[in-house]
Amino acid sequence: MASASAPLTVSEDLKENFQKALENASVRLFQLKIEDEKIGQAHSTDATGSISEDFDKMAGLVNDNEASYFLFQKEDKSKWLLISYVPDAVPVKEKMIYASAKSALKDALGASRFDEELHATTKDELTYDHYKSTCAPVDSRSAFEVEREEVLKNEEKTRQEQQQQAVKVKEVGGVGGGYHSVSIPLSSSASQAISRLKSGEINFIQLVVNKESKSEIDAPVAKLITAAELQKEIHTMEPRFYVYSQDQGGVKTPIFIYCCPQKAPPKLRMVYSTTKPAVAEQLTKQGLNLAPKKIEISDGEDLADELKVAHQARPTATLPIQMGPRGNAPDFGGTVKASKTPTVLQPHPIYKLMEKKNRISSNN
Repeated sequence: MASASAPLTVSEDLKENFQKALENASVRLFQLKIEDEKIGQAHSTDATGSISEDFDKMAGLVNDNEASYFLFQKEDKSKWLLISYVPDAVPVKEKMIYASAKSALKDALGASRFDEELHATTKDELTYDHYKSTCAPVDSRSAFEVEREEVLKNEEKTRQEQQQQAVKVKEVGGVGGGYHSVSIPLSSSASQAISRLKSGEINFIQLVVNKESKSEIDAPVAKLITAAELQKEIHTMEPRFYVYSQDQGGVKTPIFIYCCPQKAPPKLRMVYSTTKPAVAEQLTKQGLNLAPKKIEISDGEDLADELKVAHQARPTATLPIQMGPRGNAPDFGGTVKASKTPTVLQPHPIYKLMEKKNRISSNN
């Protein structure tokens, strides 16, 4: 065994054999040991085609009392994994030597060849499963998916800021309740389409943010369609706003629909998301009595189920049960209805005491 302070070298045989392995890629694994101030080759294994089986062969080449290095050829033939196997039972001096000799080994064989290192102290850690568990997770998302996730984060951040910065101001085309949003006015064609829908001449409008100016909401599609044709009108690649007048028991109710497909460009997603509240508000101001439930979908296939409940009114708040005089429990024998009358029917007793006190003071 070499001394901890002596300079270490790599044997010429190891250099030559490693170079051959780089050229023909036949060798999968080298086992190296340090002896007489030199890092030399102790064993080599040819590649069999199964990288996991070749990796697991290392455990059969070691024991619990001796340290070793392993050079393992990865799936990318030009890259190698450097593994240090130093069991706990190895003397401290030998551990120090193996720890300090790695840099000399990589320099001699070419540091750029080794893109990963693994340190093992037991045979169980010389398995392919263990190695894969130590690898950093690989981001398999496409560039589009990464950009889309960033846009979604920005949208959520914007919504949170809107809630925190709420003000009690209403702007033309703004959002009721004082929340800020991007307000883009309706074009003349959109206003005309809304008038036709109100008159019953048509029952469907598609609303689009003008791509060139982004200063108007246009209505490129305004027509009369059947319920079966509605899904075909939903754009599959870009966000859109729609108004569909649904017939419910002879009563036509306009329903506001916002569809943002999963594959929509991130920038358009942001534009439509921030414009949506103001568009709905403008439709109301144009005289459309929109259904209470506004529909948001990402696919036209979801539309049928959403339309079934779109016309239903929002649940109203239930007022407190009217209580009788003190000591009398309410009658639960029949239907209990909320009462709009105040629950306090008589003056509080404290006021009678105050009146009595005032009378005594005035008499004195």
